[in-house]
Amino acid sequence: ERGGKGQTALLRLLRALAIRLCDIGYCQSLNFIAATLIGVFGDDEATAFQCALALLLRHSLVDLYRPKFPRLGVVVWQFDRIVEGFLPKVHIALLRHGVNSEYYGIQWFLTLFASDLPQAIVRRVWDRFLVAGWRVVVQVGL
Repeated sequence: ERGGKGQTALLRLLRALAIRLCDIGYCQSLNFIAATLIGVFGDDEATAFQCALALLLRHSLVDLYRPKFPRLGVVVWQFDRIVEGFLPKVHIALLRHGVNSEYYGIQWFLTLFASDLPQAIVRRVWDRFLVAGWRVVVQVGL
């Protein structure tokens, strides 16, 4: 709801993250991360903020958002190689059409699938991600 409680909490959380992580500021994909955490923690914005920081810092997600996105380019290239290795027929078909993981994976990596999957599934993916790390993102991506 525009101007509602959830949107207000989202704006406060995004502003707090931008201030705390002043080297990256605000990046559009962060709204999916923040909204998912608000959905999990409801009215407990302090916990949502602490969990957002932990997710971004402990799992190096913040490195994907750095200016000019240098780490994101590496992750996209790595995922292309993984697709090539595990799904060679898919890789060839994608290449034939001029498609690499930049077209579909960037949003997955920046939002940990929160932009593309239903929230119930996103939460399950995140639970696994928190335990096993980036390997889970690759597994879900494949």
